[in-house]
Amino acid sequence: MKQLDIIQLGDGSVGIITEGRKSFSIRWWSGVHYKSAWWSEEELTSLGGVVIANLPNTIATNFCHPFGDGKDSANKLYPVKED
Repeated sequence: MKQLDIIQLGDGSVGIITEGRKSFSIRWWSGVHYKSAWWSEEELTSLGGVVIANLPNTIATNFCHPFGDGKDSANKLYPVKED
């Protein structure tokens, strides 16, 4: 998990990671969470948290030229899942 990843918890809550490296601040778009910071990756994972998208990747893949390898380049530069 990293900044600008969009995550979803097991209860359906969706948010974006706004800052952090080892613990994260999250702006929640849906669901009820009284805690916006500091979430550990283990805590998010235990609640069923998964990365469903990455904001830079989403923007780059939607603005790239429909022909050629623009989407492949966007996925290399802004991977949704880290290897």
